[in-house]
Amino acid sequence: MIAQQENKSPDKTSVKSSKKEDREENDPTAFDEAMSQFKIKPYPDPKGPLADDVVAGGSLPETTLTIQRKTEEEEEEPIQGKKDLHKSADSIQLKPDKSEEHPGVQKHLIVWGETLSGIAKHYNTSIESLAKWNSISNVNLIYAGNTIMVSDPARPNAKTKFDSYPPVKESTGWLFGEIGVQSRNVSSLMELGMASIFNAEIANITGDLLDQVKADPDFILKENLMIAKIKADPRYRKEAFFASGMLSDKNGTPGVEFGGKRWSTSGESWSKLGSNNPIFHKETWGVAANELTWALRHATVKYWVEVNVAGVLTIQYHLYDVLDLSPQGGRSAAYKNISKVLGFGYHTVLGGNKNLQTRAQWSVTK
Repeated sequence: MIAQQENKSPDKTSVKSSKKEDREENDPTAFDEAMSQFKIKPYPDPKGPLADDVVAGGSLPETTLTIQRKTEEEEEEPIQGKKDLHKSADSIQLKPDKSEEHPGVQKHLIVWGETLSGIAKHYNTSIESLAKWNSISNVNLIYAGNTIMVSDPARPNAKTKFDSYPPVKESTGWLFGEIGVQSRNVSSLMELGMASIFNAEIANITGDLLDQVKADPDFILKENLMIAKIKADPRYRKEAFFASGMLSDKNGTPGVEFGGKRWSTSGESWSKLGSNNPIFHKETWGVAANELTWALRHATVKYWVEVNVAGVLTIQYHLYDVLDLSPQGGRSAAYKNISKVLGFGYHTVLGGNKNLQTRAQWSVTK
């Protein structure tokens, strides 16, 4: 009798244990408790970019994650008509999150049911760009719980570079000035000259002088070259993107020559009378009379362009130069000869600052 009871007791215990394990395995409450460490939350925007094939992602802390638990039968048999991309909660794995390497970039947390095409549409970009930015080799396979970059990771550094100016050098003037970097707004060549004599380090071009900058023929020419290049980009009118750089000629040489083009020829001579002397051509006098010839002449113009899906360009410009009337390398002989006189009188006698940095900022929509 005891022996029989002792023999039966293990059988009952085994049966009870088996039933208990079955109950625990199929108990959704137990599963929820086990997964509570993932801090699972519902999808916050039901109208967001949803689609089909997304793999359940892993156990990143403080992340939004949607997980669909499958039975043993579902795990053994793939869903008919689709790739077996879904994994059980017991085997969740995340691909490396590259977005952490790029602070300042717009990001998106993938949730269950999204596809790359849906996310791309939501952020006005393309599948190709998202795949490139996030090193995604299979655009049909993304992981819920992963965070991906939805803006160009090159944007923050490019914007920082655009916003920066060359270092401001110490004033060389001797008549006036104050301690520290002095900045003045100037709207004419005369005001710019006074800013230099009073030893300002920065002169911000505004008003009529800035209007002349915007209307300068060489600036307009190189602006149009830049716009044509952007419109030839394969992304134009397909997705939103940015572009930045310096205004350049068709050969890629940066810089804008303000003040107009003077008359010139291969056999020109400033010392002889005749048609080969630039002084007898009105273009030469037009350049000499232009304020921009002396205020800027050869300046750097940086641009930052935001292009939307409709093809509208919002352009920001940053211009800078140095008001140094001394003879400069790469200038014409005539310019150097004039600069010897002007430079001596302006910088040496009057004490004009050779290191005065001229700047201008403006925006336009095209």
